[in-house]
This record gives sequence, C-alpha cells and structure tokens, in this order.
Amino acid sequence: MLINMKKSAGLYLSAREASSELAISQATLYAYVSRGLIRSEPSADSRSHRYRAEDVRTLKDRRTPAPEPPASVETTALPPPAEVPVVLPTSRIAHPWRPTYTSAWLLLMLG
Repeated sequence: MLINMKKSAGLYLSAREASSELAISQATLYAYVSRGLIRSEPSADSRSHRYRAEDVRTLKDRRTPAPEPPASVETTALPPPAEVPVVLPTSRIAHPWRPTYTSAWLLLMLG
C-alpha cells in the first residue's frame, strides 16, 4: 500500500525532525518508541521510520515545565537549616573481634 507522502507530510516526522523537536538524541527517540510513548511506522523506502507528529508534540507538551509564578506572588521562605554538632570520639573504640593491645602488653609478648 503506497501512502501519499505530501498528504501525510504534516502527520509524520523523520527521526531527525522528531529528535530535534524534543531536543533529545535519536537513541532516546528510539527508547521512547520502544516504551510506547511515540508511535512509528516504516517509511516508503523501508530503511527508515516515520514518527507520529501528534505523539511527538504531545510528549513535548508534557515535558514543558510549568511557567514561573508572577513576581507579585509571595512565596514563603524556609528557615535556614540548624547546625548539627559533630561529636568526634576522644578515644579509640574497642571492637569485640579486634582487641586493643597496649604497648606494655606487646613488649611483654614480644619481649
């Protein structure tokens, strides 16, 4: 079945056009297709695919961040975080599996 490319030109985008419109790499575009976010179909030459322009624009609109609130709207500022005191151990902590030996004990054992 042949598709009139001029009639469907507005309905489909090439991989380059779709990735450019979304500001993503072509590899990411292919990942979106595999996840079902964008529909594609083989083009007439069967070496490339065409991507639904509607899907690309819908995804683009979903990814567009919400506009910043106007400057007249007051926002409540959070207080700065409280300082957390750091307590360092003053002596070496003995572990049950690694006994602490004093130098006098070592001298007796090695002596």
